[in-house]
Amino acid sequence: MTSKNKVSIFAVVMYVTQGVTALSGIAIPLLLRKIGFTITQIATLGMIASIPWFLKILWGAISDNYTLFGNRRKSYISMGCILSSLGWVLRFLFGASSGFIFWAISGFIAALGWCFVDIAGDGLIVEASITNENSSKYQNLCWGARALGSAITALAGGILCKLIGYVNTIGIVSIFPLIPLGVLWLVKEKKVIKKSINICKAIVGPIKVYIKNKQLLIISLFIFLGMLSPSYGLPWFFRMKDLLGFDEAFLGLLGSIGSLSIILGAIIYHKWLRSVNLVKLLKISVFIWVFNTASVLFIYNKPTAIVFEVINAIIGHIAFVPLLAIAARICQKTTYEASTFAMICSLKNLTASMAGIIGAKLFVYIGFYPLVIISTITTLICYPVIKYIKIEEK
Repeated sequence: MTSKNKVSIFAVVMYVTQGVTALSGIAIPLLLRKIGFTITQIATLGMIASIPWFLKILWGAISDNYTLFGNRRKSYISMGCILSSLGWVLRFLFGASSGFIFWAISGFIAALGWCFVDIAGDGLIVEASITNENSSKYQNLCWGARALGSAITALAGGILCKLIGYVNTIGIVSIFPLIPLGVLWLVKEKKVIKKSINICKAIVGPIKVYIKNKQLLIISLFIFLGMLSPSYGLPWFFRMKDLLGFDEAFLGLLGSIGSLSIILGAIIYHKWLRSVNLVKLLKISVFIWVFNTASVLFIYNKPTAIVFEVINAIIGHIAFVPLLAIAARICQKTTYEASTFAMICSLKNLTASMAGIIGAKLFVYIGFYPLVIISTITTLICYPVIKYIKIEEK
């Protein structure tokens, strides 16, 4: 088995694991609302849990410049798996009787641990992304694997919520972050001895590269503008539950259908689109995002929910891969692959969290339908940036 195949196996397991945490996707918001949290508070907790993801530049700098037991990647992955599991265990043991501060801290711990797994794992993947086709292949593989994990557990999550309750469902999730440890041995990382440098210098180096790289700045601007449109995710979730009458089991079924459809999208991309010009695909992607955003306006019962979930998941995945593939190719050309890719992902996570908070606030004042319309229109703002994106064709 080649080293690239081993990296692929680990990447699949890592992203499947990230996907299976969808088991808690129904349990957590419903438990929080049962405790008495508002939509804005739940969105704020999501943003707090995202803080470690905003700081991926720091974790990337640590992974790139500081070895742990002789490794730049594997040791950090091991540490992150254990830390993330700890955060979920805390939620399981004390979440039902705890308030906002506890949920903020436990969510931060779980996210911080998985950040180390993600950044070190992505470092391995980006290092292997030596061509446009390889980059597309890895990004498609990773996100298809994440969808597989979600498909396996989303339906089970809805059923488990009804059978064993929200808290016990979270308890099962606490085991999942440990799964990558079972295949980590496959990755044969060379032992390196690097002289530790000041952490400030370790961060400043990638930042200088980032600022001086015109293409990194352009793709960052595109991501910022594209993801800043106000999100209606939480209002839509509770709208499905309260107004459309979807119970936990159906919400889980809907999640599984969407995840399986993403896998179909990954297959379509792999078979027919991975060699297509990435910038051309990105242009099409923007209009796919617009369609996906507006589609909730046409969902009024279970059949329409299923139809649009399938369509949106398939074309949504196809639209998402070119963006990350372009970012990975640009980062691969730098001397700080993990750190620069981490900065792009940090921007993506920060913007998505900001969009969630903005959407939750707007929902309170303008309602659901105006929020969807605003979100749909603002999605197009990023389109003019595409003409400035340039990558090598190979």
